[in-house]
Amino acid sequence: MGGYISLTLGLAIVTVVAFLMASASKRGTLDRNGAIGLRTRNTLKSDQAWHAGHQAAAPYLLAAGIVGTVGVIFAAAFPIVGVADAAEPASLLIPGIALAIQVSVLLWSTRVADRATLDA
Repeated sequence: MGGYISLTLGLAIVTVVAFLMASASKRGTLDRNGAIGLRTRNTLKSDQAWHAGHQAAAPYLLAAGIVGTVGVIFAAAFPIVGVADAAEPASLLIPGIALAIQVSVLLWSTRVADRATLDA
């Protein structure tokens, strides 16, 4: 049960961060920092490159947040309705697959951000 809760909580945290980054990136308020952002060699070259990369990646960050939201909803609902027993290892597939998809979208957003800096 602990692994299921931890994985679902991790999915929820990444989801919140993805939504916050998407919102700040779209508004242009996510400044270069050492804590949060799509940090590549190109996005770190200048403030202009940072903002161009993050604005280009904003839709993908939003998509990562949506994937995570759906994953958290399913992960929270399945044990409640009795579809999956959170104590069984197979139940980890629900949040695990959602997290894997979410991380894939976040990696793709990093690639999009990096390529967008070439035009900045």
